[in-house]
Amino acid sequence: MKIKVHEQADLFSEYDPDQEMLSEDMIGYIIRCYQHMKLRAKECPVIQIQSDTPVNEEEVAEKIRNNFRREIEVVNRTLNKLFIKAACLGIFGVIILSIWIVLSANAENVNIEILSIVGWVAIWEMTNILLIECQTLQHSKWNMNKVIHSKIDFLK
Repeated sequence: MKIKVHEQADLFSEYDPDQEMLSEDMIGYIIRCYQHMKLRAKECPVIQIQSDTPVNEEEVAEKIRNNFRREIEVVNRTLNKLFIKAACLGIFGVIILSIWIVLSANAENVNIEILSIVGWVAIWEMTNILLIECQTLQHSKWNMNKVIHSKIDFLK
């Protein structure tokens, strides 16, 4: 993957005077490039950065890696929140469906069917979180790990 910049500052956020945080555009570009590559488990492509002005190569490479480590931490926190939400929805759904089963055995009230709907919606939402949202974040985390372990070359 090739990245061409005019100077080192182009890689980083314009609001970060210490140039520690990559710009959102740069993060998005790198992640999109990795998503389009069909990478096998142990493949890590080379990131080639070409700058019109001299850059501190080791420092920039480490800043890029550190930035993606921070992004992985954010994804991990988000995953933890999603797992807690899914667990709560699952417990709620099971409790509501249990109440529905007990009540429906003793009465044939149409209002009791609302409990069935609410219970199944909670179970469906839990399934959606675990099978779709978490998988998307896991794939993103996998790509970010690939960036961290990629070789970063600087072209003159």
